[in-house]
Amino acid sequence: MFSRRVTRRRFLKIIFLAWGSLWFISKGKLIAQLKDNSYSLQDRGDNSKENLKFFDDGQIKLLEAICSQIVPTDEYPGAKEVDVANKIDKLVLNSEKLQQEYLLGLRLVDELSLVLFNKRFVELEFDEQFKICEDMYNLDKDNPLYVFFNLVRSHTFKIFYESDIVSRIFNVPKFGEIISDYYDQ
Repeated sequence: MFSRRVTRRRFLKIIFLAWGSLWFISKGKLIAQLKDNSYSLQDRGDNSKENLKFFDDGQIKLLEAICSQIVPTDEYPGAKEVDVANKIDKLVLNSEKLQQEYLLGLRLVDELSLVLFNKRFVELEFDEQFKICEDMYNLDKDNPLYVFFNLVRSHTFKIFYESDIVSRIFNVPKFGEIISDYYDQ
């Protein structure tokens, strides 16, 4: 029987391309634009310490490392380039519940990293970070690390696919614009 392992990056590409292909066709855009690496990233002005709203610099670096595991950078920008961690920082500012969940989760991730590798999560190699994220994803659904990882994953995907950078690179409207267009008809 033929079996092929699908990586998470390939899975994301397949889903995004399937969703976006309808827009490429309807707008008459060439699919070749996907291969164009000449996109320019906006100045990441939100990434300075004075612009952090809730997390401290160490927490934002840890969150950025986790988000980069969820949407890693390859030939296209990932969560780091879209500045997902800083946008999550602003998101949790107005929710005490989210603040508590993120603070607990970030602490637990670092503790797990110290137990498994004797290093903080941000000090680990990419593959070691991936192993921890994979372990968190495979935990029981009531485990706090599983709950935290899925919270970060959910926020990361939403912010990533709503970003101007992703919209420009793939020359498709933001997901929120598609939904609002659908309901406006």
